[in-house]
Amino acid sequence: MYSGLKHTYVWLGFFNILFIYIVCFESEITAEGRLQLIISFLIHSIAFFSSLKFFNKFKIVYVSLLSFFNLISLAIAPTFVNFVDFQLGVFNVAALEICNIAFTVFYALHFYIIKHQNPIRFNTTRGKINISQLQFIFLILYASQVFYRIEISGFIEMVQFYTLGVFLFGFIHSKNNIIQNLMLLILVLHQTFLAVTSGLIYQLIYLFSFLIFSLYIFKGFSRRGVYSILTLSVFVIVFSILFSPVKLTYRTMDLANFSLIEKSKVIFNLISENNSKDLQDREDEKSTLWRLTYSLSAISLVIEKTPNTVPFWNGQSYVNILYKFIPRIIWNEKPKEDMGQQFGHKYSILADENLTTSMNTPIIAEAYMNFGFFFIFIVVILMAILMAKMFSQSNVLNKHNSGSTVESLFNDINIAIASIFFLQWESNFTMLLRKLIILFIFTKLTMWINFRKQTT
Repeated sequence: MYSGLKHTYVWLGFFNILFIYIVCFESEITAEGRLQLIISFLIHSIAFFSSLKFFNKFKIVYVSLLSFFNLISLAIAPTFVNFVDFQLGVFNVAALEICNIAFTVFYALHFYIIKHQNPIRFNTTRGKINISQLQFIFLILYASQVFYRIEISGFIEMVQFYTLGVFLFGFIHSKNNIIQNLMLLILVLHQTFLAVTSGLIYQLIYLFSFLIFSLYIFKGFSRRGVYSILTLSVFVIVFSILFSPVKLTYRTMDLANFSLIEKSKVIFNLISENNSKDLQDREDEKSTLWRLTYSLSAISLVIEKTPNTVPFWNGQSYVNILYKFIPRIIWNEKPKEDMGQQFGHKYSILADENLTTSMNTPIIAEAYMNFGFFFIFIVVILMAILMAKMFSQSNVLNKHNSGSTVESLFNDINIAIASIFFLQWESNFTMLLRKLIILFIFTKLTMWINFRKQTT
């Protein structure tokens, strides 16, 4: 134990010294900017290395994933991007200072809570897994939402994840026959095409992450599991490189009535025709690191304009959580969630005539634009409790949580899904909370149906 901690501290010290050297001697940043970047790197690197000790306690260490991505987007990316070239205008260092304070509170509370978590023991005497039956049920649900889109917020996403999860479980544990493995391949391809045609690369990354997390939790890193993921990795990388130059063009097109095949053809044509030197020159100027500065850039923009130019929203962006779960079949006139459009237009990111592009509203930016600086702390405290309390108990490694029952299988799928949700700080808080509530309701409903059927 002591030797492991010693090596961890050595690596922590090495990376921090290297980063401080780069910031101080290899970058043209103001003294205030250097200080906040160094503090940011220290906060997130300490959180990342501190979280490593929880790998022998939790199936998925959420805070490791979050702190790793924060290291990249809140420390490394802004170090190598000129502050005047951020996505949404000149960067205000005060935004990074606010993030540093907020995440210090978040990490401290999160670590305090998970340190005292006790595992949940699942009932191992009921609900033995009949994987073929589960696959059939979820396949019917999956097919239903493909041919008849059910307008219940979050329902479709849960069906997609669970269907992939039960087929992947069968594949890993050699419980699938040839037809079931073929069906898994079709499902992965269909979900990949859905992610691709959304015009949002992060949808493809989330799908890829869910498959990785599921393989890890199901202990599926066998040779064929690794080969499958490597194949998908190559596709994700190649597609991201090819699609990136035409992404903005695709997203501004009105394709609402296009089928999946038609959207795929549009993307293929855009990539094939991407020979314009002007377009290529513009895209060459925008590196991957430049794109990763969006969250900080959005927070900076909100701080600059609120409340001087744009009045405080006073909770307007949180109101839709009150009615979001009412099915549209019951309330046909239910307001459509267009937070991305409202944010884009109020802060003059989008042109008035642009009614299709949606701009992400990071959780911290949303908190500030509603009630100001101090409300950020309320939101990060809620996030720390959500991440640590709601899911950590079922995420604890325990011999009683062996994955041998339907209950434990659903729990493992939930952990993989929650891992993706908890990384989405670039989305607004209401959207994240809605997804978590839908996940909870969906799980309870499917568990009730399954055990009710067994009892009958």
